[in-house]
Amino acid sequence: MNEMESIKGKIEEQQKTQMKYREEENRRREDNESNTVKFLRMLDYKMDNIKNGEEVLFDRLADRSLKDGKFVTATITKKLEAIEENITAETLELDRKIGERLGRRTAMESKGKEIGTTEDIEYQIKETGKEITAEITKTIDTVLTECMQDLHNAITYGGAAPDDNSAVMNKIGALETTMKEEIKEAKKEITDRMSENKTDIVSHMETATQRNTSTQQGTSLVKTYAEATKIKNQHGQRTLHSVLVTSKNKIDTAEEVIGRAKEILEPEKNRIQIERIRKVKDQRVIISCLNEKETEQIREKISSSKYLEAERVRNKNPLVIIKEVKFKMTDDEIKNAIKTQNPDIYTEEQREEDVIKIKYRRRTKNNEKCHIIVQVPSEMWKKMVTKGHLYIEMERVRVDDQTPLIQYTRCLNYGHGKKFCPVWTDAATAEDYTCGQSAQTEKQEFPRGAATAHTPNYKTTNTTHSVVTVKCERNGTASLGQQHLTSEANQNWNRQHHRTIQDTHKYIKYTKNIHKQKTIIKNRYTEQKQHTNKNSPMIMEKDDDHSNLIKRPAHKQNTQNIERSIMIMENSMKT
Repeated sequence: MNEMESIKGKIEEQQKTQMKYREEENRRREDNESNTVKFLRMLDYKMDNIKNGEEVLFDRLADRSLKDGKFVTATITKKLEAIEENITAETLELDRKIGERLGRRTAMESKGKEIGTTEDIEYQIKETGKEITAEITKTIDTVLTECMQDLHNAITYGGAAPDDNSAVMNKIGALETTMKEEIKEAKKEITDRMSENKTDIVSHMETATQRNTSTQQGTSLVKTYAEATKIKNQHGQRTLHSVLVTSKNKIDTAEEVIGRAKEILEPEKNRIQIERIRKVKDQRVIISCLNEKETEQIREKISSSKYLEAERVRNKNPLVIIKEVKFKMTDDEIKNAIKTQNPDIYTEEQREEDVIKIKYRRRTKNNEKCHIIVQVPSEMWKKMVTKGHLYIEMERVRVDDQTPLIQYTRCLNYGHGKKFCPVWTDAATAEDYTCGQSAQTEKQEFPRGAATAHTPNYKTTNTTHSVVTVKCERNGTASLGQQHLTSEANQNWNRQHHRTIQDTHKYIKYTKNIHKQKTIIKNRYTEQKQHTNKNSPMIMEKDDDHSNLIKRPAHKQNTQNIERSIMIMENSMKT
């Protein structure tokens, strides 16, 4: 009995032990399963964060690339030495693809080929962003699969959770930290490259956009002849500051003044930059510089010398012509109207001073209007000429630059007017210098080739304007309408027009000389005829048929020679 009871007690203890073991095993299994589920959820959460961070980053990079108009030229390098070689291989493959794309672009730019239109660039940017996002997503999936291999095997094939959960967690944490660091490095590298290439990319984008716009509008980027020959705005001319140098010895010439000034200034030693030197009357010299400080330095050095004197030359204010202003308006009324109705041409300092000076007035065809020549400061002159008009009372009047030179419109020479013109006389009428003059009188008055630019082929009904006006129908762009003259055609026209004026002047001088010679010959002929010597010696010469020899007085031969020369001159004048 005792043995049976002892055996029974042992069996019960074993059963209790087994029950406890089973309960502990079940509890352990439940704990492992809960830990596994929690671990999986945590991994999913962490990897979702990584994926979301990558997607947000590359979405931003793609948007920035689209805004800056360039390819995504970043090479994303992942130096994950603690992870398998697959990640390194995939990263190197990604670098190779992007490098090839950048290499092709650099080669295209170096060869001078066209980058492409804006639509092509945007499409390539989008495709490159998609490729990079897909490669990184694939790399992350590979890393996750390898990091969770043990856990994946335990769940798939059964069994308890692995004992090294902490090691796996550390590995996942290290992966997350490394990925974040690499993402920051990639972002920094992309930003640096974008900032370096921003200027070139923007210029290429502007060229492509301009090319697309010009193609759509049917225009060309090549300049036309009119655009190429258009006179550029000369408002940006450099201002010279000048010094007038005079010798104290009145015997010295201008060359001696320049030599002494060079010895005093020593421009090579003192580093003085002289822009221009010119001689003026009374053996004086003007030295000009771009820098006002250098001009003052030159004046001080020359004034301190024993032989020379120097004084500053104040530049005269430029002139403008205000056209078609009422003749009845006084100078004060005109100044007040310009000041009150055109405040944009004044500076704050000029508004307080009287800076406008009316020089003189010029009559027009309309007796109620006149042109006013005004002297203004250079800044105001630039604004007025650029603007092209002013408002005076109830009218808008035109404004142009006015040169101080005097030019006569008939001969086109400078320095004199109608009264002192050496070419045209008072007997000349309006037909002598209007546009249609040579077409009507070319055959009668002008020698051959004198008026080739105004031949009958160029006849026009409007011939009342001057030859030099821009409204002439024989002018380049006006005669051909919207067509552009080629360079050769325009140059030929200019040469012919210039030759016409020159030949006209030559013909006038030639005609005057012919008339003088003809008068002299006629006078000699009359004198010889009146004082004919009947006893003049006889000479032998051929008759008119050049067949027989006959005797004639010597004075008759002289008379025939004179008559023959007169006939030659008259024939030359007719041709």
